[in-house]
Amino acid sequence: MSFADLLILKLGARLTKLLIESWLGKGAGMTIAGDVADLLTSRIQSTADRRKAEREFEELGDRMARELLTLFESAKRQGHVNKEAVVLALESTLDGLTSSPFLIQEDLDPRAILTEIRKTKPLPAAQFSQAETDLYERALEHSVRHLVEVASRLPKFEETFAARSLQQLSRLTVDVDQILKGVRRIEATVGGEARDEKGREYEIDYRLAVQRNLDYLEIFGIDLPPESSSQKLSVAYVSLNLESRSGEMVESLPAEVLFSTLGAPGRLLIRGDAGSGKSTLLRWAAINAASGPEQLASMVVTHHGQRGDLLSEQRAISSPMTTSWRGRVPFLIRLRHCEAGSLPSPDDFPELVAKAAGEPPKDWVKSVLKEGRALLLLDGVDEIPNAHRRGIRRSILDIVEHYRETYFVISTRPRAVEPGWLETLGFREAHINPLSDLDRASFIDRWHEAVADELKERGKTVTGLLELAESLTKQLEDNPEVARLATNPLLCAMICALHRDRRRRLPERQRQLCEDLCHALLHRREREGGLDLTDFPESYRRLDYPQKRAAVQELAHHMVLNEYYSVPMDKAQEQIAKALKQFPGHSAADAREVTESLVERSGILREESPGEISFIHNAFKELLAGDY
Repeated sequence: MSFADLLILKLGARLTKLLIESWLGKGAGMTIAGDVADLLTSRIQSTADRRKAEREFEELGDRMARELLTLFESAKRQGHVNKEAVVLALESTLDGLTSSPFLIQEDLDPRAILTEIRKTKPLPAAQFSQAETDLYERALEHSVRHLVEVASRLPKFEETFAARSLQQLSRLTVDVDQILKGVRRIEATVGGEARDEKGREYEIDYRLAVQRNLDYLEIFGIDLPPESSSQKLSVAYVSLNLESRSGEMVESLPAEVLFSTLGAPGRLLIRGDAGSGKSTLLRWAAINAASGPEQLASMVVTHHGQRGDLLSEQRAISSPMTTSWRGRVPFLIRLRHCEAGSLPSPDDFPELVAKAAGEPPKDWVKSVLKEGRALLLLDGVDEIPNAHRRGIRRSILDIVEHYRETYFVISTRPRAVEPGWLETLGFREAHINPLSDLDRASFIDRWHEAVADELKERGKTVTGLLELAESLTKQLEDNPEVARLATNPLLCAMICALHRDRRRRLPERQRQLCEDLCHALLHRREREGGLDLTDFPESYRRLDYPQKRAAVQELAHHMVLNEYYSVPMDKAQEQIAKALKQFPGHSAADAREVTESLVERSGILREESPGEISFIHNAFKELLAGDY
């Protein structure tokens, strides 16, 4: 038997069982015991479906096991290592992981799983030489990391829809090579940059968690099929063009080109109107930085002193990383969550977007910042109350002074801060351009591609989406007034969704489309969705659409007039009470019930943080306030 066959026989089988437990457990909400056949027989009635599931999972497990082959082969070159004994020890360890609650939870935490393994099933002292122990630890870390990456993408198991779940599983089997290739690229990126072993392993897990957690686009509040309201950012994203002025020269460049030409240290302040895609751009930048340079995809880097020529090659490739943005460690901070205009402590940065990566090693974040390896993304200066913007500027000044080699990108609405707000720190400014006709057509195509991708992942049939995209593009070309509304990525996405939902029909007038969007958010989804409103307050149930619109319009006018991004619940109630007093059969006393119901049901308001109310997007706030 070849060593590759041994890996598949011993480790592939264990990884297969762990994946099946994760799949069935998430659907069942409980732990499961038994062998592979028992697991599937107990949950899937059809013999054909059981056999298909077993084949799909065995293929996934085998591919994950094969990923370890290069690791074991590189260990052989370092001297005498009993590889077979290490494989058997790893098999025993993974076997002991079955029925672990860590594999059944939604947010898989590789650090927590490894900690649990090392606590409950430690490697016996003196069982191996130091080289063999190092190989065992590396193989265990790789196995857990690959397990988490694949398990996190498993479809939800539903007994009544087992066949559909299996269709989704088949797609994952096709995509698993790309998933594992992404892991290899990140391992290679970190291999030449991290300074210690614990930091290296954490950084890999952190980067993977960033990719998982930020790869989304959502349309909030409209009652649409899931595939129309949420897609993967990595599929749907269309590059935004940024207009930047340098001296007397003004140039418009795709965001990724501008990011790459800033030089060192990279410092950029991006201005963009509501819905222009600022937050999406920063999430896209975080995902791409986390994944590392594309040319590293085929490289595999091992640990300790075993990197050899591969590490030399990695260092040659990665040497420009500290002056570029790709390959840096991304930290995304949504400034709306910063209390009183103060940035969180650097030690808290990872938890803001990648809590599943676990707690970082002591001083890891600060070391990444000091070494000039970080990409710090600060999203939404405009979402901080005006009274605290001076404070956030002081916080930015402080962190820039402390970590001068860090690459900074900050976003804001155009009028939130004065021109040259951070010019003394060397920040270049750029404005997000509206979508051009070509951009809009590309956006529409990518949005429909993303919907098709979502449908495939959900095991559903994909038909007619290409024709649907062409139909919408033609309608907008023939109706410039409505097309002008689609220069904003947010509204363009909503238009795509409404067009699909309404069987290729769009309003002919811009204002009518705006009204339709508000109507969908405030009223239509409840009435057309057949929702039982019996348990909602009568004061809310008696409101018709014009009354709901007038109530949120009163709030919007107050917030725009005072430049508020969000308001306390009691202040929101005061504004809505003004509108309710004008409605027959209502009074200011209904304000609390109505406000709370609008936040819960309308889709246009949300509780931004406990007790703080905001609009789902400033575009709707401004639209309503403009009609006041």
